[in-house]
Amino acid sequence: MEGECSKNILSDKKIQECLYLKQVLELLRITPCEIICGESPDFKVLLKNKRIGVEVTEYYLDIGSTGSIARKREEYDKCIEARLNSKVAKYNYLKGIATRFMYKSDSRPSKQELDNFIDELISATTQVVKNDNWKGFKEPKSTNDFPLLKKYINAIRIYKTQFYSYWQRFHFSTTALQETNSINVIDPKISKAKKYKKINESEDLWLIIGVGRLDSQSVPPVNFVEKYLKSFNKIEEILKNSLFDKVYFYLSFEHTAFEWPGWTKIAL
Repeated sequence: MEGECSKNILSDKKIQECLYLKQVLELLRITPCEIICGESPDFKVLLKNKRIGVEVTEYYLDIGSTGSIARKREEYDKCIEARLNSKVAKYNYLKGIATRFMYKSDSRPSKQELDNFIDELISATTQVVKNDNWKGFKEPKSTNDFPLLKKYINAIRIYKTQFYSYWQRFHFSTTALQETNSINVIDPKISKAKKYKKINESEDLWLIIGVGRLDSQSVPPVNFVEKYLKSFNKIEEILKNSLFDKVYFYLSFEHTAFEWPGWTKIAL
């Protein structure tokens, strides 16, 4: 069947990889004649006049330690938010206010700092909500008066809402995109690609790096992802010396990809 994988029985991992591939092809407006599932490469995409070998991997934080550090951080984030919202609920004037915040890096306030961190976040929000003449969202003018916010927080957005006032980190923006971690993600595929032999010069070899919806796959907002990717000089050199013709960093939750060379943004 056109565009379908040729194997009938696929593992959950292979199904997810195939989904990433099909979504990237959709973004590129490519309709394959056939997708063949294999191991070297992961997939072969047959078009009318060429064949594309495709390796697929998923982006996870702290991949070197199988994500355990990221999962521990997720649990701590839940504790922070639970304590934060418990305290916010005591203030009637904060009803209908939802504050979102983005951490600067993987660092979090320590347990000893946590109460003061929460007090600073409430105080920074209070300074904004004192003025009723605004809609949508606002950001504090400065965090210079709040040493822990200045230390740990990259951005704060304060929303007016009729239905909820839950305060939390930006769900897909809890951490910076790290070059070292990204190298750990692609390295196994770089090594595997060296064993792959093209049938002819018209054949391309692609790498798709899929980013899912799990907290342990957190990345910054789309515009920040583009800036990070374009600043990664080591990855640029690694990819230039690899056998890959194209690389796609694909954000499934945004249905947006960044195409290397150049990390050009592709969206419907």
